[in-house]
Amino acid sequence: MGVGHAHQDSLNLDITALGARLAPDLGGRDEGHLRGWPNMRWNRVHNVVEVDGKNFENIVPGSTTSGTGWNRLFSPMPGSQVMINTARATSHPNVSLYERLTAMVDGPVTDDLAPIYVFDVFRVAGGHIHTYAFHGAESQKFETNTPLKPATSAAAVAYLDNYKDGTK
Repeated sequence: MGVGHAHQDSLNLDITALGARLAPDLGGRDEGHLRGWPNMRWNRVHNVVEVDGKNFENIVPGSTTSGTGWNRLFSPMPGSQVMINTARATSHPNVSLYERLTAMVDGPVTDDLAPIYVFDVFRVAGGHIHTYAFHGAESQKFETNTPLKPATSAAAVAYLDNYKDGTK
Protein backbone atom coordinates (compact mmCIF):
# COMPACT_ATOMS: atom_id res chain seq x y z
CA MET A 1 0.00 0.00 0.00
CA GLY A 2 1.17 3.57 0.38
CA VAL A 3 2.57 5.39 -2.62
CA GLY A 4 4.21 2.42 -4.33
CA HIS A 5 7.68 2.38 -5.81
CA ALA A 6 7.45 4.52 -8.94
CA HIS A 7 5.33 1.98 -10.82
CA GLN A 8 1.67 2.62 -11.58
CA ASP A 9 0.67 -0.42 -9.56
CA SER A 10 -1.62 0.80 -6.78
CA LEU A 11 -3.54 -2.25 -5.48
CA ASN A 12 -1.50 -4.70 -7.59
CA LEU A 13 -1.94 -8.35 -6.61
CA ASP A 14 0.76 -10.99 -7.10
CA ILE A 15 -0.12 -14.63 -6.44
CA THR A 16 2.62 -17.15 -5.65
CA ALA A 17 2.01 -20.77 -4.68
CA LEU A 18 4.14 -23.89 -4.46
CA GLY A 19 7.17 -21.95 -5.67
CA ALA A 20 5.49 -20.64 -8.83
CA ARG A 21 4.40 -17.11 -9.70
CA LEU A 22 0.79 -17.73 -10.76
CA ALA A 23 -0.20 -14.08 -11.27
CA PRO A 24 3.07 -12.23 -11.89
CA ASP A 25 3.60 -8.50 -11.98
CA LEU A 26 4.93 -7.97 -15.51
CA GLY A 27 6.14 -4.50 -14.53
CA GLY A 28 9.13 -5.92 -12.68
CA ARG A 29 12.66 -5.19 -13.74
CA ASP A 30 13.52 -8.85 -14.23
CA GLU A 31 10.59 -10.43 -16.05
CA GLY A 32 12.14 -12.65 -18.66
CA HIS A 33 13.65 -11.30 -21.86
CA LEU A 34 11.69 -8.02 -21.75
CA ARG A 35 13.30 -6.89 -18.45
CA GLY A 36 10.95 -4.00 -17.76
CA TRP A 37 10.20 -3.13 -21.38
CA PRO A 38 8.08 -1.65 -22.86
CA ASN A 39 7.27 0.31 -19.72
CA MET A 40 7.23 -1.12 -16.24
CA ARG A 41 5.22 1.89 -15.10
CA TRP A 42 2.14 1.18 -17.24
CA ASN A 43 -0.98 0.07 -15.40
CA ARG A 44 -1.55 -2.58 -18.04
CA VAL A 45 1.54 -4.62 -17.12
CA HIS A 46 0.36 -4.92 -13.51
CA ASN A 47 -2.63 -6.84 -12.14
CA VAL A 48 -4.89 -3.82 -11.71
CA VAL A 49 -7.68 -1.91 -13.48
CA GLU A 50 -6.75 0.77 -15.99
CA VAL A 51 -9.29 3.58 -16.24
CA ASP A 52 -9.85 5.36 -19.57
CA GLY A 53 -6.53 4.15 -20.99
CA LYS A 54 -4.46 6.21 -18.54
CA ASN A 55 -2.13 5.30 -15.71
CA PHE A 56 -3.54 5.63 -12.21
CA GLU A 57 -0.96 8.00 -10.71
CA ASN A 58 -0.40 11.10 -8.64
CA ILE A 59 0.69 13.69 -11.16
CA VAL A 60 3.44 15.78 -9.63
CA PRO A 61 6.06 17.55 -11.79
CA GLY A 62 9.20 15.42 -11.91
CA SER A 63 7.56 12.45 -10.19
CA THR A 64 6.33 9.05 -11.33
CA THR A 65 4.48 8.21 -8.13
CA SER A 66 1.62 5.77 -8.40
CA GLY A 67 -1.73 6.46 -6.78
CA THR A 68 -2.04 6.50 -3.01
CA GLY A 69 -3.45 3.31 -1.53
CA TRP A 70 -4.46 2.17 1.93
CA ASN A 71 -5.78 -0.92 3.62
CA ARG A 72 -9.38 -0.72 4.87
CA LEU A 73 -9.75 -4.28 6.12
CA PHE A 74 -7.40 -7.16 6.87
CA SER A 75 -9.04 -10.16 8.50
CA PRO A 76 -6.94 -13.31 8.78
CA MET A 77 -9.14 -16.10 10.11
CA PRO A 78 -8.75 -19.88 10.20
CA GLY A 79 -9.82 -21.13 6.79
CA SER A 80 -9.93 -17.74 5.07
CA GLN A 81 -8.26 -14.37 4.83
CA VAL A 82 -9.92 -11.22 3.50
CA MET A 83 -8.57 -7.79 2.71
CA ILE A 84 -10.04 -4.65 1.20
CA ASN A 85 -7.74 -1.99 -0.19
CA THR A 86 -8.64 1.38 -1.69
CA ALA A 87 -6.67 3.93 -3.70
CA ARG A 88 -7.01 7.36 -5.27
CA ALA A 89 -4.92 9.32 -7.75
CA THR A 90 -4.77 12.90 -9.00
CA SER A 91 -4.73 11.59 -12.59
CA HIS A 92 -8.36 10.47 -12.19
CA PRO A 93 -10.35 13.09 -10.25
CA ASN A 94 -13.54 11.64 -11.74
CA VAL A 95 -12.93 8.20 -10.14
CA SER A 96 -14.80 8.10 -6.83
CA LEU A 97 -14.09 4.42 -6.08
CA TYR A 98 -10.98 2.35 -6.85
CA GLU A 99 -11.12 -0.66 -4.55
CA ARG A 100 -9.98 -4.27 -4.47
CA LEU A 101 -11.45 -6.99 -2.27
CA THR A 102 -9.40 -10.17 -2.16
CA ALA A 103 -10.19 -13.32 -0.24
CA MET A 104 -8.24 -16.55 0.05
CA VAL A 105 -10.31 -19.54 1.12
CA ASP A 106 -8.86 -22.90 2.09
CA GLY A 107 -10.15 -25.89 0.17
CA PRO A 108 -10.47 -29.50 1.27
CA VAL A 109 -7.25 -31.38 2.01
CA THR A 110 -6.61 -34.20 -0.46
CA ASP A 111 -3.40 -36.23 -0.68
CA ASP A 112 -1.78 -33.94 1.92
CA LEU A 113 -2.34 -30.93 -0.35
CA ALA A 114 -4.82 -28.20 0.55
CA PRO A 115 -5.89 -26.03 -2.39
CA ILE A 116 -6.47 -22.35 -1.83
CA TYR A 117 -9.13 -20.51 -3.78
CA VAL A 118 -8.62 -16.82 -4.55
CA PHE A 119 -11.63 -14.54 -4.92
CA ASP A 120 -10.73 -11.14 -6.37
CA VAL A 121 -13.16 -8.27 -6.96
CA PHE A 122 -11.96 -4.91 -8.27
CA ARG A 123 -14.59 -2.16 -8.10
CA VAL A 124 -14.26 1.13 -9.96
CA ALA A 125 -16.74 4.01 -10.09
CA GLY A 126 -16.06 6.83 -12.52
CA GLY A 127 -14.41 7.04 -15.88
CA HIS A 128 -15.79 5.34 -18.97
CA ILE A 129 -13.56 2.38 -19.89
CA HIS A 130 -12.34 -0.01 -17.20
CA THR A 131 -9.72 -2.50 -18.41
CA TYR A 132 -8.99 -5.30 -15.96
CA ALA A 133 -5.40 -6.41 -16.54
CA PHE A 134 -4.54 -9.76 -14.98
CA HIS A 135 -1.54 -11.84 -16.01
CA GLY A 136 -1.17 -15.57 -15.54
CA ALA A 137 1.89 -17.74 -15.28
CA GLU A 138 3.73 -18.76 -18.42
CA SER A 139 2.47 -22.11 -19.59
CA GLN A 140 2.50 -24.37 -22.62
CA LYS A 141 -1.07 -25.38 -21.79
CA PHE A 142 -3.86 -22.80 -21.78
CA GLU A 143 -7.50 -23.72 -21.21
CA THR A 144 -10.67 -21.65 -21.19
CA ASN A 145 -14.25 -22.50 -20.42
CA THR A 146 -15.50 -20.58 -23.45
CA PRO A 147 -14.49 -20.71 -27.12
CA LEU A 148 -12.02 -18.00 -28.12
CA LYS A 149 -12.00 -16.43 -31.55
CA PRO A 150 -10.00 -13.66 -33.19
CA ALA A 151 -11.16 -10.07 -32.89
CA THR A 152 -13.03 -9.06 -36.04
CA SER A 153 -13.82 -5.35 -35.79
CA ALA A 154 -11.15 -2.74 -36.49
CA ALA A 155 -11.83 -1.16 -33.07
CA ALA A 156 -11.30 -4.49 -31.26
CA VAL A 157 -8.10 -5.23 -33.17
CA ALA A 158 -6.72 -1.75 -32.41
CA TYR A 159 -7.64 -2.10 -28.73
CA LEU A 160 -5.89 -5.47 -28.39
CA ASP A 161 -2.84 -4.29 -30.34
CA ASN A 162 -2.53 -1.38 -27.86
CA TYR A 163 -2.39 -3.83 -24.93
CA LYS A 164 -0.25 -6.70 -26.21
CA ASP A 165 3.20 -5.10 -25.72
CA GLY A 166 4.78 -6.21 -22.49
CA THR A 167 2.09 -8.76 -21.74
CA LYS A 168 3.29 -11.81 -23.65
